[in-house]
Amino acid sequence: MSEDLLPLPGTPFGHSLRGLWSLDPGIRFLNHGSFGAAPLHVLAAQARWREAMEREPVRFMVDELPRRCWRRGCGWPASSAPCRSD
Repeated sequence: MSEDLLPLPGTPFGHSLRGLWSLDPGIRFLNHGSFGAAPLHVLAAQARWREAMEREPVRFMVDELPRRCWRRGCGWPASSAPCRSD
């Protein structure tokens, strides 16, 4: 993840964090929990996952995704991951 997309520790809430989203600066966005925009660093992470999957979808779903989830502690044990017969 690009560290320049994340706020510095101790950054106060409010206008100083507005640059972390791609929201139109001309609106006052109020989100009361129903839905909202994702921060730029989340969009960047989504793009990296999507690009990895699009390069070789079958290998990604069978090999890479289970390995990445297990390594990151997502709770996807290797025994429940799809297996290849080779």
